Amino acid sequence: MPWFKQEQVPTLRHRFLEMLLESATDYAIIGLDLDGLVMIWNKGASLLMGWTEEEMLGQPAAIFFTPEDRQAGRPQGEMQSSIQNGRASDERWHLKKDNSRFWASGEMMPLKDEAGVVQGFVKIIRDQTERRLAEERQTLLTQELAHRVKNTLAVVQAISTQTLRDEIPFATAREAFNARLMALSKAQDVLMHGSWTTASLRELIAGAASLHGNGDPLRFHFAGPDVTIGPKAALAFALVLHEMCTNAVKYGALSVPEGRVSVLWEILEEAETQLWFRWEETGGPVPVPPVKRGFGSRLIEHSFSQHSGGVVKLEYPSTGVRLSVKFSLAALQRPDA
Repeated sequence: MPWFKQEQVPTLRHRFLEMLLESATDYAIIGLDLDGLVMIWNKGASLLMGWTEEEMLGQPAAIFFTPEDRQAGRPQGEMQSSIQNGRASDERWHLKKDNSRFWASGEMMPLKDEAGVVQGFVKIIRDQTERRLAEERQTLLTQELAHRVKNTLAVVQAISTQTLRDEIPFATAREAFNARLMALSKAQDVLMHGSWTTASLRELIAGAASLHGNGDPLRFHFAGPDVTIGPKAALAFALVLHEMCTNAVKYGALSVPEGRVSVLWEILEEAETQLWFRWEETGGPVPVPPVKRGFGSRLIEHSFSQHSGGVVKLEYPSTGVRLSVKFSLAALQRPDA
């Protein structure tokens, strides 16, 4: 036997529906008449969009549609679609009372009487902004990754082409190619720390020192201010540093115990802010200028002079190899640099 009397059913059903509407706070449940005016506005709608029930009753539902959707007739289109198809599903931006936007997943259904005649509509909305933003971030990251991979593969291709261009035995070329890829990998690690948008010049130089300087700060000294540079400039620096280090280990200051390498950089406040980068070797064998331009010379010219607009001075005095480059700091720090 039911605990309620039959004559109580309409009242109980009404109370039950009220409790149902007010308890569904994760959803905006909105009842509309045939003209699209708000007749029901539950607590979830107030929490999501900011308008109170008193403010919204009798107002057109179009008020929480964006201006462009109102212009395109989306509110009326939803009602017509729900009548024709039994429901209308959509995902779009909606407006809050403070005029901010949120991404909504919505369903609209027609409300019919016993005769099947449409008397109004119910629209149920859920906030999906976080999901939408997460999808946009994922898309952006995927596009950025594809861009970075493409650039990296282009650099690898250039390294292989330039390495094999020199007339050297295959075993030597393979060793040089692998070492250059290792330098490129170190640069990628530094870029990862900067979310692939910037790299610390100090970390790039420290990476080169760890590979070639045996961890001895007296043999491989570097000093300068904290400076970040763009991705392409970072790869260029990493490869040039590798070539300079490799030559120093084979023929220069790092080939003898008493040899030293000093890497210094500073910011020059001139007409255009510049980065002055210097590599100086001392205590090693007297350098012999190369008879022809090898990989290192071509790399410095392309990466530092042509690509980054640097003014390059590579010298071979009796004290040791010296490389001096002045860059436009703004050019080095461009996101595509």
